[in-house]
Amino acid sequence: MRTIGALAVYYKELDADTAVTAHFLRQKILRGEIPYVTAGSKRLIAIEAVDAYLAGETVSTEPETKSGVIRPIAFTAGR
Repeated sequence: MRTIGALAVYYKELDADTAVTAHFLRQKILRGEIPYVTAGSKRLIAIEAVDAYLAGETVSTEPETKSGVIRPIAFTAGR
């Protein structure tokens, strides 16, 4: 897990002529195309998620919801 800036540096170290910049990554993350986790005010991104995106794999950032399904609700006695 790395920050956006650290990811940009990582890809720059792999390939000095890369077009992957912090701005590019930030835009993809804010559009929901690359998943992230927040830690305070920082966005942490898995390198594997960026690699998958760059390889053309689609990653769903939407939570899986099941409509029309009855789900159990936990009951606690004494309330």
